[in-house]
This record gives sequence, C-alpha cells and structure tokens, in this order.
Amino acid sequence: MGVELFQAFRPREGERGSVLAPDSLRDLLSFRQPTDAVGRAIRGAQLDALVRLVPITVVSQLFAAGLIAWSLRGTVADQWLALWFVGALVMCATRGARALRLRLDKDYARRKPPEIKTITAIIAMLGSLWLVPPVFWFEHADTEHQMMLGVLIIALMSAAGVSLATVPQACLTYLAILTLGGLVMTAQFESPVHMGLMLIFAIDIGGAAIANARRFVGHVRTQIE
Repeated sequence: MGVELFQAFRPREGERGSVLAPDSLRDLLSFRQPTDAVGRAIRGAQLDALVRLVPITVVSQLFAAGLIAWSLRGTVADQWLALWFVGALVMCATRGARALRLRLDKDYARRKPPEIKTITAIIAMLGSLWLVPPVFWFEHADTEHQMMLGVLIIALMSAAGVSLATVPQACLTYLAILTLGGLVMTAQFESPVHMGLMLIFAIDIGGAAIANARRFVGHVRTQIE
C-alpha cells in the first residue's frame, strides 16, 4: 500500500480521503498498539511516512544547530557550544542512520520495526536539546542573536507541524517542549504580549498538526477499505 505523504494531507472535496478520520482525539493520541488489521495498517503508514522524512529533517536540524553554534561564538563559552552541537550531531546521525536502514534493509525493518513510544522518546530528547539556547543562552545574546533565536524556534515549530504530523504523539510532545523554551525566552521581554503571542502560535500549530493527522489517517483508512 503506497500513501503519498503530502497528497494525503491535501483536502479535496468529494474525493476519497477528503473526510477527516472519525477517530476520537484519545484514539488519535493513543500509544497502544492497534489490535485490528486496519488499525495496524494505519499505524504502519503513519510511522512509514515519518521515517521517509527523517533524512531531510535531521539535515535541517543539524544545519540549524550549526548556525546557532557558529553565531553564538564569543557570547557562549566554546566548550558548551561544542558539547551541545556534538549532542545534536550524535542524535541526528543515529536517527538518520536508523531511518535509512529501515528504508533500505527490509529484513531489518521486519525484525526491528519502528515503535511509536520509542520515536516519541527520541523526538522528546531532540526537543530537549533545543531548550538549551532559549533557556540558558538567550539572555546573554545581543538583540540580533536574540531575534535569530526567536525566528529559529518559530521555524522549528512550524516545520514540526508538518514533518511530524503523521505521528501526533511525537509532534505534540516536540511542540510542547519548544513552546516551553519559547515561553522562557519571551518571558525575558518587558511586555507579556510576546508570551501571549508565543502561546497562541503554539496552540495554532498544535491544532493544525492534529487536523493534518486526522486527514492523513482518514486518507489511509479509505485507501485500505
């Protein structure tokens, strides 16, 4: 069964898959392994769609991490920047290698398939790495670099709303962690308006991610049935 990822997200009136999945939010966010054949097939399609995007997402994450580490030289001690970047490098390289092996080695994919709890835990660790710049380094940066950090957090959240949307458990976990970092960052401004805008943006991205997940599941279900 082949499901085109971005085609599955696209709403098309009157076409198969254009109706949102009837699953409740609780079912959509459940970590339990489905017991029925259709449910297992849908869960497999969700994970497969996420795995397909891993190479481009880890490259983007590493590029962003490198940009931060390079830009904050002179503001943050080199050893802390190096330690943080190496942590991101190891995590992204491990995740990328695993995803490539899942795609290229069918026997390995059959023996060690991706699991939603493991993926969510890895995404949570990666998101926790992105807590470091806004929480610990933001206040020491000048205005230019503070603006860069703010734009970067927003960009990472926006990208996650699409690249992780097929697995909303991981997506919402990642968004929650980045939202925490964004709130800590914006709390350092004099006006509370910035915190309010960050919270509104996070809720909007989270809602869009859930809607995308419902659309994807609905499309897959009609493909199967």
